Amino acid sequence: MSFDHVRVSCTEPDYMDISWSFNPGSHSALAYTYIIERAESPAGPYEIIAGPMRDRYSARDYIAPMRRVWRTLYYRVSATGPDGTSHSEPTLCGPIPPLDGLEMTRLHNVLLREYVGRQCIVLASRTFGDR
Repeated sequence: MSFDHVRVSCTEPDYMDISWSFNPGSHSALAYTYIIERAESPAGPYEIIAGPMRDRYSARDYIAPMRRVWRTLYYRVSATGPDGTSHSEPTLCGPIPPLDGLEMTRLHNVLLREYVGRQCIVLASRTFGDR
């Protein structure tokens, strides 16, 4: 069991996205639970920010941007399963995009929220039993 990669992206000023892929070896991926931890140094101490999760491979940290202004934050994912516990390598967030890139992302999200889906009423119809 090993982590293929852990990625921390900072494309939004309001949160950080943490995603990972895990190679469970001979066991099923559903046999493992995942915990996301955050620290200010690679050696720790780590605090749990999300989990335990099963069959989810991404999470968001909404508190980190407020703490990140003058600090470097490290993230680590822990997988617990039949073989014990495995930790990923501590991972940093990449560079913050420039302001014009952040504004483009914000405008795209506003556009998606405005035009996502249509309002409709769904009426259940009977497909079994007496009609």
